Amino acid sequence: PYPTGDFIQPWFAADWSVSRWETHLEALKAAGIEFVILQFTSSYQDGKYTDFNYPSSLIGNEEYCTPDCKTHDTVASLLEAAKNTGMKVWLGIGGCSDWWGYAFSDIDWCVKRATETNFIIKELYDMYKHQYPDTFVGWYWAWEMFGNKGNHEKNWAEMININLDYMTELDPTMPCMFSTYYSMYENCTPERFTEVWSNLFSLTRFREGDIWAPMDGLGTLPELTYTQREQLLRCYVEAMENEDRLTLWFNVENFKDGGGAADLARFADQCIICSKYAEGLITFSYTHYYSPTVAGRAYTKDYQTFVKWAKQ
Repeated sequence: PYPTGDFIQPWFAADWSVSRWETHLEALKAAGIEFVILQFTSSYQDGKYTDFNYPSSLIGNEEYCTPDCKTHDTVASLLEAAKNTGMKVWLGIGGCSDWWGYAFSDIDWCVKRATETNFIIKELYDMYKHQYPDTFVGWYWAWEMFGNKGNHEKNWAEMININLDYMTELDPTMPCMFSTYYSMYENCTPERFTEVWSNLFSLTRFREGDIWAPMDGLGTLPELTYTQREQLLRCYVEAMENEDRLTLWFNVENFKDGGGAADLARFADQCIICSKYAEGLITFSYTHYYSPTVAGRAYTKDYQTFVKWAKQ
């Protein structure tokens, strides 16, 4: 077992040329990666957009954007390079720094942000789907949900439904992916952790083909033993027991708490554990921690050896 999908945060490659993207995507393909997830396509803080990774029509609109809001051609360059190299792309929508201040506790905020995000979805679809029909294949919902004690899943479900309903109206063939996590700050019990997701699944209008890809937590939960972490993975399995619309994947974290890349032995163990429960694996992030751009060729060769072993 090994990841076939990789997260890329747009700041890392915001202004790469098509040829620079092609070089990177070829390196990912050599590592067994079949699709990339551009984690978000806009940046939003304190009620305003600060960056776009495509030429949004909102640029210059002071109601929605800061005066110095920037635009980059990240999406166009990535899609062109992906088409040329045979890579698939999922585009991230939503996500903002206000989320981490628990802005989602306010249902009016949730509805407003999700509704605004539908405009972003429409722009991205209209600009790129017809030009790259076989390359631009899905969406990633960039707001990161977590186990909690405050019943926040009710508001999250409202946000998701606003976006999923619109995605379905626009093009029902394009699935959406979600990646959630266990919060040590909330530190809820395994029973409550399971309940959060069971509640969310019952309230949300997921479609067949949507992917639930929780983070495995091994990059961010050093306080927990492998047994405790695996128990959290099983919580997702239990929550999805009666859920036949979603496909369960796991997002394997390849970094260490405090920064830096995880060693490959630990990463291989993670992949083995996660594959016991999931239909597929993605990672955060080969690009940011293992790729030749970051880790060098020697590490890349070791990873390719791991992939060959995992395919056996």
